[in-house]
Formats: sequence, structure tokens, C-alpha cells
Amino acid sequence: MTNKKHHKTIVLSDIHLGSKWSKAKEATRYLKDNTCDTLILCGDIIDGWQLMRGRKAKWKKRHSNNVSA
Repeated sequence: MTNKKHHKTIVLSDIHLGSKWSKAKEATRYLKDNTCDTLILCGDIIDGWQLMRGRKAKWKKRHSNNVSA
């Protein structure tokens, strides 16, 4: 059992879900190990341009995973 670290605010930016450069694994791991009062998502969370183009879009199962404890 691991102790989660609690923060007043966590800011996640530019995760780029849907692109081959996505940081979904890192974001999911961080959110599983930390809790917060306020979660701010900014920047390119979902990479709509890559999804629209379809050529290099990589929507993986982990992009839709539920992070709740």
C-alpha cells in the first residue's frame, strides 16, 4: 500500500491524447499516486488535429482509463 501525496492544486498541460507523443502513461501514474483539491487541465489535453488527420492518431486504451482510486 502506498501513501498518496495530497496537493492543493495539480496542473496538467499538453498531454496530447490521441497522438503518438501522448503522455497518458505518465499522467495516469501521477494521478494515481497523488490527490488534489483542484485539478486544472490546460493546453492540448486531446490532440484533435492528430485525431482528425487519422494517419498518426494513436488513441490507446490507457487514454480512456479511469484514474479513480
